[in-house]
Amino acid sequence: MKALKILLGIFISIFILVIGAGLALNYFLDLNKYIPTLESKLEASTGLVWSIEGPIKVGLFPGANLSVEGISAEDKGNAKVAQLKGQSFAFDSAHAKVAWFPQIMSKEIVIKEFALDKLRYAKRANDGAVQNLRLQQIALQDIYVGFADMKKQGLIIRPNNTNKGIGLNLNAEVEQLSKTGQSLSQMHIDFKANLEVETAASTPLQKLTMTNTQINLVLKMPQFKGDGLDTKINADVVLDLNAKAAALTNVKLTAAGEELRGKAHVNFAQSQPRITFDFNGKDLSLDGLFALMAVGDTTQTAEKSQDEAATNKPAKPAKPLPKFNVDGHIVLSNLKVKNILLDTVDLKIKGKDGAYNIAPLKAALYGGDAALNISVQGQSAPAKCAVEFDVKGIMLGGLLKAAANKDILDGALQTAGNMAVPCLAGPIDVSAVKGVINSTISNGVIQKWNVSKVLNQAQSVAKALADGQLKDVASIQNAMNVNQGDDRFEFTKMIANITLENGVAHNSLLDMQAPLSEISGDGQLDIVKSLIDYNLRLNLSKTKDNNKYFVPIKLSGPLLKPSYKIDTQKLLSSQLGSKLKDKLSKELDGKLDGALGGELLKALPF
Repeated sequence: MKALKILLGIFISIFILVIGAGLALNYFLDLNKYIPTLESKLEASTGLVWSIEGPIKVGLFPGANLSVEGISAEDKGNAKVAQLKGQSFAFDSAHAKVAWFPQIMSKEIVIKEFALDKLRYAKRANDGAVQNLRLQQIALQDIYVGFADMKKQGLIIRPNNTNKGIGLNLNAEVEQLSKTGQSLSQMHIDFKANLEVETAASTPLQKLTMTNTQINLVLKMPQFKGDGLDTKINADVVLDLNAKAAALTNVKLTAAGEELRGKAHVNFAQSQPRITFDFNGKDLSLDGLFALMAVGDTTQTAEKSQDEAATNKPAKPAKPLPKFNVDGHIVLSNLKVKNILLDTVDLKIKGKDGAYNIAPLKAALYGGDAALNISVQGQSAPAKCAVEFDVKGIMLGGLLKAAANKDILDGALQTAGNMAVPCLAGPIDVSAVKGVINSTISNGVIQKWNVSKVLNQAQSVAKALADGQLKDVASIQNAMNVNQGDDRFEFTKMIANITLENGVAHNSLLDMQAPLSEISGDGQLDIVKSLIDYNLRLNLSKTKDNNKYFVPIKLSGPLLKPSYKIDTQKLLSSQLGSKLKDKLSKELDGKLDGALGGELLKALPF
């Protein structure tokens, strides 16, 4: 925005120049004949190519009235100010009303009104992308300008009526275009404030207070549906020009129907702007924000990817994070994220040099607590994100029901671990996630899931064998037909570890303790494809030491609805399998290895 400040200074210079010329020249002199000279002077001082269509109108009595129409400027490679390189602007008209007589006798004037109408500003980046700014109007009113002692004090600018302040109104639209001219984002801005001065009338401007500041922002992006995200900001702002700082109090930020309140302070005196803030909110829901998120057009995305691949166009490189010195605090109560309810969220944010930390982030939810430390190393691109977490006592049943509408697992969860992944360069690449997770679930139940069904069946088979109840084929079938009122498998504790790498969660340790049995296991979950490949071993608790009565189970396929079977090959190779084979041999009169026995074995559901 430095360029806009420079342009605003140029506009003011134009007005002062023209008004000064009008005061010095004959009242009836036509200034329009001097437009070419004015254009040349402006080009010589800025390096931009200027065009003033005119007319320029000046009236001097009883006050000075100035209007200029059709002014434009463009950098064609010779800009003398770095911030103006590659930029252009134009506006339809500008006008000012100035009370100058008899005030000028005391080396002062009052600008009754200064306004720019329909300003169009464009900034072109090196890669061809364009940022457009369109101002419907920017207006300032009732400004005192004193120049009695320019050497010592410079210009003294303040409200003419210190009790009333300066009214400031701005209506603008900012649009970001890609190098192909595609609109990437649009932002509509309505800004209203009353400027008040906190310095003595005879001293240069040092502090400004903006009371009743109202900013309405409407952000349109491909990620948002319809009219975009509507945001409103209300605040009282104190600008300390000497300290290059701004203090914002009584801040009320409203977005997607939700509200945050707090305060903030920004200091621009250092090479890295320092930002501190403290915000809080209650009874918040992110449903409105999620409702705005547009569903991606996968066909269009695929076509775009194919087109880029065909033309060998590299993906747009990610950029390092901006460097700010940040120290902030946010507290939220009763937060709803889709269907997940969080009682409280308390987080602190600190960072500098492009590296930021959210530590700690504490949340209370579903009867337990979660503590996270999140770090983002954004000095290079893509950024490196890492999270350490420690969760205690969260009831899984309520959380899974809310998050995925699944009632398949319940119990008190305790889990800790860490994960790291490249980030902030588009969608997260799950295959690049690395980490370690160690979890314990106490007093739990698996239900309404194929896993619970096969565990009950395996436990029933193991118990029947241990009790010597498998006397014929019918008894085997009876052991398999567990009452699926019992599509519940209760356990007292489950311990598991997970290693994440290349999009796959590897589990080498599973220890589940149930009232009648113990289960161990190992396997993996393909997170990208949501496929499971897992081996379980169920032992009756009373026979676990001699390991005679274990039942091997195989899970495979989609995670939420995996196929399952009692692993026949492993079962028959174990002592349990030998015992079963002997019993079947007797039932089939020694024909188990023949055709009849083979067909029967295939027909069994395990």
